[in-house]
Amino acid sequence: MAERLGNPTGELSREGKRLLVLGCGNPLAGDDSAGAEVVRRLSSSENPDCNFLAVPFPGIELLDVLLGAGTVLIVDAVASGAPPGTLHLIPWPASSVEPRAVSTLSSHGWGPIETLKLAAALGKTLPPVMILGIEIGELHLGALRSEAVEASVARVVERFPILCSLLANPHAALWDRARTFLPEDFSFPGE
Repeated sequence: MAERLGNPTGELSREGKRLLVLGCGNPLAGDDSAGAEVVRRLSSSENPDCNFLAVPFPGIELLDVLLGAGTVLIVDAVASGAPPGTLHLIPWPASSVEPRAVSTLSSHGWGPIETLKLAAALGKTLPPVMILGIEIGELHLGALRSEAVEASVARVVERFPILCSLLANPHAALWDRARTFLPEDFSFPGE
């Protein structure tokens, strides 16, 4: 079930369409809630250039949502082995991104990466997609977000206007390669 948040009208400079910020994650599973929490916090701000969509359990229905967007930022919890709270900015397509192994928390084992891969397999042309992964620490039902992940959620929300302007520029260096920001690296989102 998806929950559309924020003002549904307005334009972003890229191709006359707005930025869709898609926050994924189970709000009842500790650090897995990071993406949904970023979207919840951002949706309370007045940002006419963005649509916000919280998707606790993303499924195949995301395909139509993605195809209708101008630019997409997918915010989700990741597990790469980096310290909890590490931020990963990864332009799609990316060979280094694999679905996360949290099937015990998902009723269907499907997520945004599977949807992106399905779009490619079907020959669909996606808008520009950036993945913002927030490295997890605590991941079990009923847990609170860890301090490290909570600090990274706050950093993403605080720095979102800069990230938004970089995402709107197809020539920004942000689109060239994946970037990782450790918890003590306050340069997020980079240049």
